[in-house]
Amino acid sequence: MPKLSDKPLRGKTVLITGAARRLGRATALAMAEAGADVAITFLHSAREAQHTVA
Repeated sequence: MPKLSDKPLRGKTVLITGAARRLGRATALAMAEAGADVAITFLHSAREAQHTVA
């Protein structure tokens, strides 16, 4: 498992759909931890999406 300081996705951009809750949120956070610039989308869960962004 890479160390957080390795940032293997630095300089990459990812788009995560349905990132406000559950699996999408976990994926978005993991990609950000790996150094990626993350864009997210959501359909109904604006409050949860804002929590993901924060």
